Amino acid sequence: MGGESFRKKVADMAYPQEFDKQRGVSQKSKDIEKIVIELIHPIIEEKGYILVNDIYELMSNHIELSSNVEGKEWEKMPERIIKYEWKKMSEDVCDKYGYTKEPLNNALKKELGITHLTPQARPVVLHNVPKAPTLD
Repeated sequence: MGGESFRKKVADMAYPQEFDKQRGVSQKSKDIEKIVIELIHPIIEEKGYILVNDIYELMSNHIELSSNVEGKEWEKMPERIIKYEWKKMSEDVCDKYGYTKEPLNNALKKELGITHLTPQARPVVLHNVPKAPTLD
């Protein structure tokens, strides 16, 4: 049997995916990444950092999933999808904009001027502080 199955054809019609042939990234993922950059870039430029949990919150408040069912309202993106989308795009975002993603330590808290977290708190932070060169 050659060609596509009937089920695949129906699924492609119901849930079309437009992929960038070079990277295999759907247009929807590109759109989400663009929104995330528009949300986080000004914050990082102003404060020098953003906590990854704050990125999740921004995504939750600003990105909605459309419904394929006519007449159904738009719905918030579930947390598991938000985390999945961020995980897919975070490396590219860091590479494109020169950000570093790492767990927050006391030295970095001091360097970034973060005073609202307890000394024990170690959230992941995205920042634009250059990394110190490492010795090989």
